[in-house]
Amino acid sequence: MNWFGPSEFTAPFCEIDFRVGGSYRICMRAPDGGDHWVSGEYREIVEPERLVFTWIREDADGKIWSSTLVELHFEDAGASTLFTLRQGKFETIPYCEEHSFGWNQCLDRFGEYVTEISLKKESL
Repeated sequence: MNWFGPSEFTAPFCEIDFRVGGSYRICMRAPDGGDHWVSGEYREIVEPERLVFTWIREDADGKIWSSTLVELHFEDAGASTLFTLRQGKFETIPYCEEHSFGWNQCLDRFGEYVTEISLKKESL
């Protein structure tokens, strides 16, 4: 809830049952006040290497307009971690572009959040 979603979005609702077969549901609120809902199910959790889950987007009436599979891969790279995100297959090219843009902003926010938390810990 502290970093999920594109820039300037908030996450006023987040429910997660983090286990294989568990589900999640998140509301991403846009700066204009519009709510963007995403939900899905965790298909694979292989710590610390891989996370696979469905990604279902709904419109304001609860109608599904996009359904894809997301795969996250984490690889030890010495002092850092190589992270790969794959998502697809998209119904349209614009949906793919929208998600690419959104994920990049979301991951930038995550990086800022981790840095902020690290700095707070160092100052204690």
